[in-house]
Amino acid sequence: MWLFACTTEPVPPADLSLPEPGDLPALAAPPDPFVQWADGAVVNHPAEWDARRAELLTLFAAYEYGAGPALPEVDVVVERDEPAVRELTVTFAGGALGLLVLVPPGPGPHPVLLGPNKCGNETVAAGLGVAPTTSWVEDGCVPGQDPGWATDEVLDRGVALATWHQSDVQPDDPGDPGLRAVLDPGVPAERAWGAVAAWSYGDVAAAAALREVPDLGPIAVWGHSRRGKAALWAAALDPRIDGVWTHQSGTGGAALARSLAGEPIGAMNLLFPHWFPAWFHTFADREVHLPFDQHLLLATVAPRPLRITDGADDAWADPAGADQAVALAEPVFAFLGGAPPVREVRPGGHEVLAEDLAAAAAWWASVSP
Repeated sequence: MWLFACTTEPVPPADLSLPEPGDLPALAAPPDPFVQWADGAVVNHPAEWDARRAELLTLFAAYEYGAGPALPEVDVVVERDEPAVRELTVTFAGGALGLLVLVPPGPGPHPVLLGPNKCGNETVAAGLGVAPTTSWVEDGCVPGQDPGWATDEVLDRGVALATWHQSDVQPDDPGDPGLRAVLDPGVPAERAWGAVAAWSYGDVAAAAALREVPDLGPIAVWGHSRRGKAALWAAALDPRIDGVWTHQSGTGGAALARSLAGEPIGAMNLLFPHWFPAWFHTFADREVHLPFDQHLLLATVAPRPLRITDGADDAWADPAGADQAVALAEPVFAFLGGAPPVREVRPGGHEVLAEDLAAAAAWWASVSP
């Protein structure tokens, strides 16, 4: 067992001078990526994009994801250090997460796919003696290997797979605030981070730890559904994350809120009131009053590699709305010299299949910087 520390930089933005949601004007069309919200100034040169990106982070933190606390120094204890399997405990102010890393054979550095799991690290690598989770597990979880975690297919492509149990940071339970109960973001309660932002916090902390592991290389965060929303926000907050794959992330993720073809804001926040802060709830049936839309979240990832996938039968996640968001974000990637986002829709519904993770590993192996 050995210990190391790593300093983290991202500070979730908070601006207490922004207007109340009810005072925002209606904008029928998704806002132009290149026009500043505050003063209407046009971004004409890539050097000017940082200011626009900072403005977007402030707006998303205020009106959608909520403002979270700054991530402090992360301490890491290596509990298990074998060539193919690593188990780390990543500790930060107020909590800790257990990080499992599966490493392919051969010399590194290996590109990494990093994402939280729903049911515990042991369900990602059954049979490898992984320490079982001690955090809350929801009723739908069953013992054994989760078939969606195609570990062999990922490792065969030379890609390492890293994961942590989402309940280590935030149980997916409206009655349990998890880490949010002990970390003060310094903003009014209606603007404080929701569960999605808490999972993003976990992704940023895990990525900070992985950057210190010698035989690991570029890190792409990924997630399915709610965890896909968190992956996008984590990459927006932390530009040191090298790439993103978001799968069926829908409303609050890769699909336009103004699309209205899938899950509306009101329905999502009714079913899952803990995912987003109270200010975002006020946009139910008022999507046109958002000062942004999700294409601008995708734009904050530019020019890094971005892959957005959906299932053709997953109408609630609104594949058409994600198509629109990708099309509207593409000019920013071109403006900054990046490749356009990869957009793929496969047959089927709302789930992670072994083929999804295998395809993502092939993508990340081919494009990782």
